[in-house]
Amino acid sequence: MNPNDYRLLGELQTVDFLLSELQFHLNSHPEDSRAQAQQEEVHQLRRNLKREYDKCIHLLHSAQEQLSMKIDPKDIL
Repeated sequence: MNPNDYRLLGELQTVDFLLSELQFHLNSHPEDSRAQAQQEEVHQLRRNLKREYDKCIHLLHSAQEQLSMKIDPKDIL
């Protein structure tokens, strides 16, 4: 993984933590419309980050598969 992949992963973890905290708050303050709006914004941010992260990881796996197909195990020994 490259530094950008790690950055995206860290951002996803941070956003997940924020969503957990917002949910805890909303469990005890269900009428808090500001927190509800913030939760929706953070959910959208998470969807976008996840899409970007999945794209990076897919490219990484595709590159690994292509490399593994080019290397003949007999050549390693």
